Amino acid sequence: MGREILKWIKFVNFDKVKTLLQQVLSNDSRKLVYHLSDGNNTTNIIASKTPVSNFTVSTWWRSWAKLGIVDLIPVQGGDSRGKKIFELEDFDISIPKLPETKTEEKPET
Repeated sequence: MGREILKWIKFVNFDKVKTLLQQVLSNDSRKLVYHLSDGNNTTNIIASKTPVSNFTVSTWWRSWAKLGIVDLIPVQGGDSRGKKIFELEDFDISIPKLPETKTEEKPET
């Protein structure tokens, strides 16, 4: 019964979630960071693969957690890692290719 209810909740809220993801993940850097946020990748790993700093990754994770599109998973040492709630492909949101060479962007808030 629980899985059936979850299926209907996802269906009913599909357009709302897609709109939120499109608004929040408004550029390729944000989409990449979100996509790589699997609960295993650290801020340093994601920062090394994208054009943003580990501080920016951490800031975005906290912001996205407040919006309910990321879970913050506690890890050893008192830190946390972001784990995406949704797969972008499920909402027909394309995942940008990883940049070949990293260029640093200023942190965004």
